[in-house]
Amino acid sequence: MAQVERITHAKPEDEFLELSFGEQFLLWGIRIWVISYRNDSNPQNLLRLAYTQAGAPNAHTELNTMMEMITASGYGVMDVHWPNCLKISTDEMRLMGAIAAWQHGTGQHDGDIYSEYLAKPATLRILRPAARTLAKALKEGGLLIRPRPWSLSPLLPSRQNTSNKLQHVTIH
Repeated sequence: MAQVERITHAKPEDEFLELSFGEQFLLWGIRIWVISYRNDSNPQNLLRLAYTQAGAPNAHTELNTMMEMITASGYGVMDVHWPNCLKISTDEMRLMGAIAAWQHGTGQHDGDIYSEYLAKPATLRILRPAARTLAKALKEGGLLIRPRPWSLSPLLPSRQNTSNKLQHVTIH
């Protein structure tokens, strides 16, 4: 008889220190990427070294591609916190939710429902392969992300009636 692995879900009230190492590492990478984007600097050497040391050497390039797609073709306001902030924004939870869906799912569109809050359908078609490859690279490196089905609602006020371009990334 096949043994079914029970996957625990993250909790909405989780703070940074309550996340697993893989989740902390992914969130740290997203936050470092956004800070570097805002400062017009290149975090690739830092991210490559960090992800290599964590056992997922190919993850940094896919993280970069995913974040570039979201910032270049996303819409609304993406809320990302400073790397040392203990709180986790809804957008950060949704990004982790998308990666978790691709890690634990079997379909190529598993993470789309999370990503559609940040990107248009045309962007999702381009974003999807990078995000799926990132999820796979993290999983192969043992950096697992727990599902976050509750992060899909409610719709954030900043997403309602927004233009179809990413207006800016909020960091706090």
